[in-house]
Amino acid sequence: TLQYFCKSVFEGKQCPEGWRRFGCSCYYKSTEKKTWTDSRIFCQKNGSHLLVVNSKEEQEFVSTLNQNETSWIGLYVQWSSWKYEWKWVDGSPLTETFWDERISKDPNYHYYAVSLNANGKWTQQDKANNKNWICEKYTRF
Repeated sequence: TLQYFCKSVFEGKQCPEGWRRFGCSCYYKSTEKKTWTDSRIFCQKNGSHLLVVNSKEEQEFVSTLNQNETSWIGLYVQWSSWKYEWKWVDGSPLTETFWDERISKDPNYHYYAVSLNANGKWTQQDKANNKNWICEKYTRF
């Protein structure tokens, strides 16, 4: 599997200071709070992007990394084909979802993006809210 490949190829390789490794990626969890857009810019300036969740295992890892806080991830609403749709910042397809079932997940507002809540579930929020954030950087050694 890809997870095994990453583990065997990148074993012993280090992520930058302050970043944690899981699989083929390094992750940074902020200690300060910013809007979604400013969080995205921070990640880009550091050669990464806001978190893109591709598997249940990755979701479990970042839920632990989140430390019971609320953190922006890289899922946001974009106008496409005459409707609002959820899009990942890296353009990858939205295949698995981990929504908080108590909260609406309809992408009705263009100023919405997604954050992990304290339980690690996804909730949509106004992009102008200040939250922690998680960056993801694919490892290239």
